[in-house]
Amino acid sequence: MYVKMFLSATNIGFYIFERGLTSFEAYQAGVVHYDESHGRNFGLQVEMKTGASFFVKQCKSNDLENRRTFEKEAIFYDFMSNHPSHLTPSIPTFYDYDARYAILVLELVLKAQNLYKIASISEQIIRQVAQVLAALHTFKKKELLPFSDHVPTLLTLHDTHTQRWLLSKNNTNHQALLKMLFSRKVLLEGLGHLAKNWRSERLCHGDLKFENILISTSQGLRLIDWEEAGWGDSLWDAAGVIQSLISKELMESPQLIFSPFVASEPLKSPNIRQNSASFWSTYTSLMDDTFAEEQVIGYVGARMIGRLFEYSSATDISARAREMIPLAEKMITEPHKYTYLLKNNE
Repeated sequence: MYVKMFLSATNIGFYIFERGLTSFEAYQAGVVHYDESHGRNFGLQVEMKTGASFFVKQCKSNDLENRRTFEKEAIFYDFMSNHPSHLTPSIPTFYDYDARYAILVLELVLKAQNLYKIASISEQIIRQVAQVLAALHTFKKKELLPFSDHVPTLLTLHDTHTQRWLLSKNNTNHQALLKMLFSRKVLLEGLGHLAKNWRSERLCHGDLKFENILISTSQGLRLIDWEEAGWGDSLWDAAGVIQSLISKELMESPQLIFSPFVASEPLKSPNIRQNSASFWSTYTSLMDDTFAEEQVIGYVGARMIGRLFEYSSATDISARAREMIPLAEKMITEPHKYTYLLKNNE
């Protein structure tokens, strides 16, 4: 059982001072702005009147899996703070980890938006994302990070043990979506094929999507939320960027919810194609490796399914799922038909 001390507006200023993260004068001056966010973990944005400002995360759950991923994020930040690299400017500064109360203190990225909230994402930003991702993927398994290999659960949906486990733990909307997926044998076989070709060679973010990429006019681009970091296939991260481009334009559009997605070739949208190709050309030009284009396209399809799970956590998306699952299945089972997303000249 963990000791319980929960942060709040009433104690956050003293806590930061007590941990030696701010001066007594800054503590006396107080907090100029305080904002809470509630998700899997509790988040606090703390702007001090003087001195540094902080983003403070606390894991309030006693669930061992939640604790494990939270501690993994702290390990990642601690490692990066002690091993400066080209990635360093693109992750929030690490200040402190308090294992007693599961509290992680990071730099607050001021006046920032995540990419999902930006109305129009420029090619320049997409190329920046590619450069940061390439910097992350320069870390190979020889680095002293205590992370295990991890194949995403999405790629093991063909396994009957995974199916039973997921059906036992998910909410009603998730279960409806799972049953749609489990009825598609070709899709499940395609996911199994992707799993067999998984290359666990590089340090990966694991949950890279536009919501986890911040852009600030004063502090530039930052990758956040490293709870799923670990040794994995770098193409899974790359696929997260391309899938986010697709989701932003297609899956968020109310006009397209009941349209015939597959028949209308929605992925040939100029915005999706140009930004996907720009990202891919920049990323691959910076990597010391060759990549199978069909594998990354397959991962994009798998991550589209993962996106549906995120939506279905809050609402019934059965109509949208009926449209998006066939498209995702085609990308997984016939990826050669979609490699045009990675090329500027087709």
